[in-house]
Amino acid sequence: MAADAMIARMMSDVQFLARQPHGLGDHAIYLYRKASWVLKPKVRDCILTLAQDRNWIVLPQEAGLYESAVFDDVLFFRDLGQKDAYQPASEDLESSLFALAGGVLDRHVFLMVPSDHPIIGTNAWERAISASNVTYIEESLVTRANLAGVLDELAIISDLSKLSQLVRTQAFIDHFSDWVPENGCTVSEISMEIDRFVLLPMARATSQKHSRGLAVRRRTIDIVQKGFLDRRREAALSEILVHLDGLLFTNMLDRSEVIARLYATTASIVGGRDRRYKNRDIANWEYYVWGMLLLSCDWSGGKYERGGGCLVAFEKICREFMTIADSRAWLRQTDRWQRIAVEIARPANADRGKLERARLDLIDALRERSALLGVSHRWLEFPAVEVA
Repeated sequence: MAADAMIARMMSDVQFLARQPHGLGDHAIYLYRKASWVLKPKVRDCILTLAQDRNWIVLPQEAGLYESAVFDDVLFFRDLGQKDAYQPASEDLESSLFALAGGVLDRHVFLMVPSDHPIIGTNAWERAISASNVTYIEESLVTRANLAGVLDELAIISDLSKLSQLVRTQAFIDHFSDWVPENGCTVSEISMEIDRFVLLPMARATSQKHSRGLAVRRRTIDIVQKGFLDRRREAALSEILVHLDGLLFTNMLDRSEVIARLYATTASIVGGRDRRYKNRDIANWEYYVWGMLLLSCDWSGGKYERGGGCLVAFEKICREFMTIADSRAWLRQTDRWQRIAVEIARPANADRGKLERARLDLIDALRERSALLGVSHRWLEFPAVEVA
């Protein structure tokens, strides 16, 4: 029984989140890797929620480790890797870990510890993480040996609703069996690769995983966008999604910068400023529709966060654009253009940064193209709302 309890108190972060153990001990220690960002906030929120359910009072961030408290059940919570937070002195930290392991500490402790912290490996650390009253959680290193188990547990806690079915498909298994390096990778790295695999067509997993050569890197956002608008096929959609994915995750551009580039290149196409698109009246209807769709895009991507939400939202309007067979008929459907009216009428941001200037430029291009094509929509007649 004691051995089983010890195993239950020591687990990976994906196991902890997948099982949501309510038998949390008096204390918890979470060892995370420096480049971690996916599961770290989830572990923190889970433990703080469990503490709240037990009516533990969380001490303020400026409180010391041994500071007296009015309440009996208090929780000392610190992320020892957070540079701007007040941290306990090294001698206080070491003595508290000994007291924690001995069961004589008069308060609960929840420590989040980066993998390069000097306390790791000390006698106090080893005693604490082995104590029966401590839940010790360690960020997983994903290897080929534990890949299947990690993927199953990630599927349980993932926001991607179909991931639990996807992890059992042969294409998914083959891709990640080849993708995980021999020396392993972090959960953050594999989570990002899962997002890429799900957002892009599965064919990319085998046909394009090594295809980012110099010629691909030279392609710009206007070229791949024009290619998609011309061809409107899965291959073209895959190309533009791969390009945006590279801007967001490889080049680490801010999401607003990527959106501003999409607005700017679309305004050039819609407004006929690109000579490649001039005097193509039939095609101009399609570009006009594309400009409206892009302007109405919900870039938050719903529940998805970080850069991935931007890709989810963009792929949604791309797929809608690919289904439009008759652009003029589409424009006659008022439920389509009314949603753009909100974006047209909303006040301009006061700072007039690059994104806002690009948005207003796209609105002006839509107005110009509306006059040339003889399109009559009252919302386009609204003047841009200026900020006082």
